[in-house]
Amino acid sequence: MPIITIDGNIGSFKTSILNYFHKTFKIAIDLEPVESWHEFLNNMYTNQTDSTYNFQIKVWMDRCWIQEKSNVLVMMERNPYFIKNVFVEKAREDETINDEQYLILQSLHLKTDQLWKPNAYIYLRSDPEMCMKRITKRARHSEANIQLEYVRRIHELHEKMSGHVDKFVEILLRDKQLSSFKVNMPMNNLNKQNFIRYLSKFDSFLVALNLENDLANIRDEMCADIHQFFYLLKLK
Repeated sequence: MPIITIDGNIGSFKTSILNYFHKTFKIAIDLEPVESWHEFLNNMYTNQTDSTYNFQIKVWMDRCWIQEKSNVLVMMERNPYFIKNVFVEKAREDETINDEQYLILQSLHLKTDQLWKPNAYIYLRSDPEMCMKRITKRARHSEANIQLEYVRRIHELHEKMSGHVDKFVEILLRDKQLSSFKVNMPMNNLNKQNFIRYLSKFDSFLVALNLENDLANIRDEMCADIHQFFYLLKLK
């Protein structure tokens, strides 16, 4: 099934934005099952033995092991690539998982990485201090022990991984084939027609690029995903 993932720090409005897309465009969404993770999160943020490892196994089972076959477009909270390279790496960095547990988690992710990959991803870049304010405001019991330093480090790892994913843009910028491209989408006045119009601008921008070889292939794949998204929207 076509999958678009949305990624970002804790408290970066991922759930709110996904709910907006579902309500406005009737797109199927797959949210993180935070309620069923309550005990795991509480144990992890209070540093109980093996709690981080147990939680990452649970996350892998709930978010990465996807086998359903369908033609329905789904917008999903968090990309397995970010789960592995942000949260598992942070756990290793903090030594809340040992080397053996780290290798087990890597092998599990390798297995599911070969099963499926999202067709596209959206990364929400957010200020860690603002994320911390949102975490405090929404007052989830399982997040009561989250510290600002943790949120800052999660932000840094997201930025690092997003940079790896965006090699396409980085190469273009380095070779001066691309000037900055920006589309301002006011979320308070966004409807289906406006969203399609904004995305069409980006599609036209990609098509107009003078590219060769691998970059042209990547661009063509991106455009194909956009066109598939347009087609699926028309089926609603």
